[in-house]
Amino acid sequence: KNLTEKDDCEWITISGSHICIGGDGIIKKGAGTFKGRNINDVKKSFNSGTHTFDGINNVRKQLKQSHTKGLNFQILDQKGNKLGLGYGEMVGYYNRGQKQIKLYRQVDEFSDEGRERIIKHEVGHHTYNWLLNSQERVEWRKIAKKENSPTEYAKLTIEEDFAESYMLYYSDSLETLSKERLEFFKKYMDTK
Repeated sequence: KNLTEKDDCEWITISGSHICIGGDGIIKKGAGTFKGRNINDVKKSFNSGTHTFDGINNVRKQLKQSHTKGLNFQILDQKGNKLGLGYGEMVGYYNRGQKQIKLYRQVDEFSDEGRERIIKHEVGHHTYNWLLNSQERVEWRKIAKKENSPTEYAKLTIEEDFAESYMLYYSDSLETLSKERLEFFKKYMDTK
């Protein structure tokens, strides 16, 4: 389900159940058996995804609300596909058309910090596609093409470069970003 202007809660999918959580942690809409229950009680009943769910909530608290507005999260009880190029298995995936981040089972195996960095990376894809306008994306391409990528994975594409830079910026790893990248985020992302 998509977050609409009328909703005053955030939609998430856990093991196939669509639920909408209010700011107080109470499930307001979605799967009938969960409605009215506290999300902390419900998530204990799932075998996987508990740490990932906490990671999503922590990231939402750390980022500007506009960066995750309309964004859906799905926690899958399955392993991600092999990425190839020596990058191992996929742990997260952003679906642009559905404005959805899918997080796979092995995300639960990461440390809290690692899990949050994965989620922030995927939110970076969302902000690149839905918050930046075309002129801002052109400006980012210029920065990315003239500078070294902040991580090895960022070298894959301009969008991966942005997602990795986003993750580093919002994880307070500022020393790994160039002055021009920092200025871009301060100018465009901190104001949206």
